[in-house]
Amino acid sequence: MLVDVVFPGWVPFAYLAESQNIPGWLEAPAQALRYPFDTYIGGHLTRLGTRGDVLIQQEYVAELRAQAASAIATFNPASVYQSVDPANPWAIFRAYLDGVASQAASAVIPHWVDRLGGADVYTLPNAYQLIESLRIDYGQLGPFGIHP
Repeated sequence: MLVDVVFPGWVPFAYLAESQNIPGWLEAPAQALRYPFDTYIGGHLTRLGTRGDVLIQQEYVAELRAQAASAIATFNPASVYQSVDPANPWAIFRAYLDGVASQAASAVIPHWVDRLGGADVYTLPNAYQLIESLRIDYGQLGPFGIHP
């Protein structure tokens, strides 16, 4: 049993299953696949899973990660100043993070809405969490980072 890592037939629950260790959570499916198994018991939702379900979730997360990295690199932070008080740095940064997550999620949802349940519901918060991990855990800081 590997609970809250793979959700057979569904995207992960919000914020990458509320994980507190995103690098470890990202590695867990590959680690699980190193074991011989036919049936995956995820502990939630509508059915037992298979090795194929683990692979499908890896594919979803890989696309989400690629789009999150792309959004960090390409999102125009100038666009957020139109919707927030430019004298409020927290409002600016929050709007930036929300915009980056929205850009990443918008690129992913169309590919997954008919493949995994909940893609329309949880891809945005999953993108947000992955963007924060890419920034904090992997140093992909985007325009708000210090660039020597």
